[in-house]
Amino acid sequence: MPLFVAVAVDAEVRTVVDTALAPARAHHPELRWVDPANWHLTLVFLGNVSDAIAGEVSAAVGTVCQDAAPLELTLDARLGTFASGVLWAGLRRHPDLAALAWRLRQTLREVTPLPDSDREFRAHLTLARAGRARRIPDGLAAAVRLPPRSWTCDEVALLQSLPSTTPGNRYVRVEAWRLTVANA
Repeated sequence: MPLFVAVAVDAEVRTVVDTALAPARAHHPELRWVDPANWHLTLVFLGNVSDAIAGEVSAAVGTVCQDAAPLELTLDARLGTFASGVLWAGLRRHPDLAALAWRLRQTLREVTPLPDSDREFRAHLTLARAGRARRIPDGLAAAVRLPPRSWTCDEVALLQSLPSTTPGNRYVRVEAWRLTVANA
């Protein structure tokens, strides 16, 4: 089963970003826009995980989360693109979020191989995909400005990616952990 560890995006933040993107969606219907209900910050992508070790994966994530504190995350005003044809919204750098992602990767590597495990963590929301052999239109990322918004991230979830009858995948929560450690 394809799994990943992620944090959700606050409902108010989703609404603000969705509203800011409305003109871009109308002007660029050729892009595959991600449903705002599916927006999340991927901390670790695990890829296909066998049912035999799914419990170990879950236990490893829980172990890391029991020592983690809630995080105040802030959506940045900037959009960007990846060479793979992805339009994304950035987040302000948060060392504790990066450290949480790193700890999760280190712990999960002991359970299962991770694809792209050496790639630098870049917190972002995937907003749209250009599709095969296509690019995000020039200037689109610079044309959209998002109002900075903050939210408290107090939960990490293990999600399963499933095919959908609509464009994109749907994500099913396998398990979730509250981040409850008080900041020192």
